[in-house]
Amino acid sequence: MDKNKKMGFKVLEKYLKGKYPYIVKIEPRMDIFEKYGTSVFVNIYFDLNKFYEYTGTTPPEHWLEKPFLLEILKQESGYLLGFVDDKYKDGYGHQFNNKIEGALSQIYKNLPRHLRFSVYEGLDVEQMRQPEHLRDLINQWKESKEGVGVNIANWIPIVDIDKVINMTN
Repeated sequence: MDKNKKMGFKVLEKYLKGKYPYIVKIEPRMDIFEKYGTSVFVNIYFDLNKFYEYTGTTPPEHWLEKPFLLEILKQESGYLLGFVDDKYKDGYGHQFNNKIEGALSQIYKNLPRHLRFSVYEGLDVEQMRQPEHLRDLINQWKESKEGVGVNIANWIPIVDIDKVINMTN
């Protein structure tokens, strides 16, 4: 990825950090883009301790009864709902991700072309295992230079388990 495309992701990162102060960085998953060509998936690294403070949420309460379960908080997840108690899950599932993905996609698609990826950019459509009529359609789409969408691959927590234990005492 060239420096201009990296700058495009920095724009998205700055937006997310401004709106969600617990977000540390985003990292594009080019392996997924190279496979499908219509979306860029990103890993979002976030400070879980700040997330709890900022949102007023807590880890699953039954995990607090058995602190060894808190180690699960170090694992990545497709949604934030895996990091919160059941009473907060509705606010951090699919709809939360959709809201963020919608905003990121809108911003990304409107960046100047040199700062973003376009659909199927850099991919050899002829090498794709698609019927010929679909390859023609994909080539037309590729030529349109439409910006790709942005989706969340994983939420990757950065967490201090001792702080989690202390915040609940």
